[in-house]
Amino acid sequence: MASELPKPSPGEVLRFLRTCPMLHGLADDELAPLAEALTLARYDDRTRLFVEAIPDADHPLRLIIHGHATWSSSRAAEHPGAWELGPGSLFGLGAVDDWARRSDIVSAWLRRGLPTISCRCKGPLWVLELAPERFAAVFEATPDRALLQRLLAMFPTIVHAPDIVAALRQTVDFGRASPQSLFRLLESAPMHDFGSTEDKLEDDAKDQLPSPDDELIPVPSPNQDQDQDEDELSASDIVAAKQETKRARCLYYVLSGELRVPVARQLLALRSGELDGPDLFAPMTKEETDADTQTTPWAASAERCLAVALSRDAVERMIQTTPGFARSLGPLERSKRGKA
Repeated sequence: MASELPKPSPGEVLRFLRTCPMLHGLADDELAPLAEALTLARYDDRTRLFVEAIPDADHPLRLIIHGHATWSSSRAAEHPGAWELGPGSLFGLGAVDDWARRSDIVSAWLRRGLPTISCRCKGPLWVLELAPERFAAVFEATPDRALLQRLLAMFPTIVHAPDIVAALRQTVDFGRASPQSLFRLLESAPMHDFGSTEDKLEDDAKDQLPSPDDELIPVPSPNQDQDQDEDELSASDIVAAKQETKRARCLYYVLSGELRVPVARQLLALRSGELDGPDLFAPMTKEETDADTQTTPWAASAERCLAVALSRDAVERMIQTTPGFARSLGPLERSKRGKA
């Protein structure tokens, strides 16, 4: 059972929230209402926070500040218990999603087919909790609801994390990384809705989208050579491939629909359950070193497509905060990935 403890100041909580992978990049005015509403609680070793349950709006949103907990999904038959939550981990997103669905928020995830979750403390656990009765006040505190939209974008990643980890472990770059590290990495990989891509782009960018009539190139195997002569691509393909360097470099795991991703002068068609994208570890181009041009993943879809995007920036942050992670990323030179 949790016991109430003296709460840190809102300023201290806000500084901690800035370090959490799922909240990376959110502005202080989005995080401040959350910092004000969180309460501190402690759970004893082996406390079961979820037992084969589907978190709903009756549960709090929790954020670990000290200690660890296991997080097991019924989808994770290959690596049960591999996901270990630690300081900075946010969990209980199913509660936020259920609240959003009950509140008729359109970006809420479908509730059918959700996996059951088991979560148990590994030693004493200190968490910050947002009580369900405070959800509305916190998530509707700002007009754009950026905090809520971020959490709703992370929920599908958490649901499908076992499948995404399995796909990552089939790649050359992430094949040697531990499941525990990859699960942790996915805490920085939100889902993106590529539906109506053409409608969302500014008018001057619409012409740079691949045409729906362009020939699609099947996703190659991890070891397949992707080199291709430029004159074998259509003009729109070449424009799309060049535009790739002006957006955040990401790997994509498609949850539904079909996504077109320009990679190595090819236009790849990714379908549900497939993962691919540009080389996250290739040297940065001049355009990519401009911080103002790295904020948005670059991909296109003729129809609605939902895909999880794992960015180069997320991998670099993981390298900086996780000892040994860089050494597990092969076969690139260790110096290109930072110090382990």
